[in-house]
Amino acid sequence: MQREAYLKRLVFLWQIRITLFCLPILIIAFLINKFVFMGTLVFTVFIGVFLTVFLKSCKITLLDDFLMFESGIIFKRSLIVPYEKIIYIKCFKTPLSSRFELTLAIIKTIGGTLFLPEFTDDDLKNFKSMVEEAAR
Repeated sequence: MQREAYLKRLVFLWQIRITLFCLPILIIAFLINKFVFMGTLVFTVFIGVFLTVFLKSCKITLLDDFLMFESGIIFKRSLIVPYEKIIYIKCFKTPLSSRFELTLAIIKTIGGTLFLPEFTDDDLKNFKSMVEEAAR
């Protein structure tokens, strides 16, 4: 899949999640006070813009021997995880993310845990098969 189409779906999914989470909070803030509402609205917009920029900065590369994850807005970070070091992969799919054919992956390695933004279903199958092949 092309990276641009994947990014649009991923960003749109998170924008929907932020809207669904923050809408009740904004309504309650509106009922309390207009200053509380404005502060909450500014915070919500900041979170939405920050997550959009952060998700666009994330890059996942699946190579033959390892996974490379790059992210960061101000400070860039790169993680290289050899497939042999992966202990297990947890996959989470919500009704909303399944509509976009995306799955959250949590990778447990010898050195720690890595939370990856949603994979496409096809990429996740390829990744699992590469890890299983490396484990043999």
